[in-house]
Amino acid sequence: METSLLPPEPKFFLTDGGLEANLNLDEGRKLPEFAAFTLLNSQTGVTALSSYFRQYLQRAIAQEAGFIFETPTWRANADWGGRLKYTRSDLAEVNADAVALMIELNQEFGASKTPVLVSGCVGPSRNGYDPGQLTTAAVAEAYHRDQVSVLAAAGADLITGINMTNTAEVIGLARAVQAVDLPVVVSFTVNTNGCLPTGQGLGAAIAETDHAVDRPPAWYMISCAHPSQLWDVLDASRAWANRIGGICVGTSCSRYAELNKTTNLNRGERFDLAQRYEKLCNQFPNIRVLGGYCGTNPHYIESITSRIVHLV
Repeated sequence: METSLLPPEPKFFLTDGGLEANLNLDEGRKLPEFAAFTLLNSQTGVTALSSYFRQYLQRAIAQEAGFIFETPTWRANADWGGRLKYTRSDLAEVNADAVALMIELNQEFGASKTPVLVSGCVGPSRNGYDPGQLTTAAVAEAYHRDQVSVLAAAGADLITGINMTNTAEVIGLARAVQAVDLPVVVSFTVNTNGCLPTGQGLGAAIAETDHAVDRPPAWYMISCAHPSQLWDVLDASRAWANRIGGICVGTSCSRYAELNKTTNLNRGERFDLAQRYEKLCNQFPNIRVLGGYCGTNPHYIESITSRIVHLV
């Protein structure tokens, strides 16, 4: 792991609990194409985003943890933006506005003693559960270059690829981020069998990515699957386990197809989830970033962090 990116203290950094799902399921906001960046186009939307992120930053401050803002730009790319009739110029504007909002929210708290990083959030060109027609690294690098360049120029501290489904796209993204001289973090979508949607094992995907780029990701994260579905399929004794630096898994044991269509998420009990997070942290000792995915609203994150952040 690129330890210089995160200061040695505090040990843990929080991030949010899955922006799009929470706005949709908890607040009833019907996001077009599940795209939170559309909220940046109105004051009402900006207020909703600000309120959402404040809840998590306040919890980080209370727990004496660090915090990583993930900009609401997961779908602010050419494919998804194009579906919503956003031009290249429109997308550049919302990506820059997203970083500015995160910086503004941090300043609102007086740039507290809590260490804060702003991560430019980048999503896959297609669905985060289905890789669809696989791309090449060269095509992916060109595809992600515009968004990455805008996020970097606006002041992001790092770029995080979230719900990435295949190594070719991740390798291209990493190369695009290297060109703007920022660190990159990769969160692969991991199914209940411990594999990416392509069927490739997580360890193999990490090894392939690390060897294909000049500047490997600072760390990798596990996302999507419920913790109980990961214990028996992820081998923490392997060398690649040391590259796992964060977890953003969900409250539901549902499979991809169910999560992709649900309008009424079947959440597990939050204290039980906190115990399962603790077990993953013990299983993967380099985990320092704690967040969530579908269903992990601020109450779940509070339970998780109350149990974990003071572990030594």
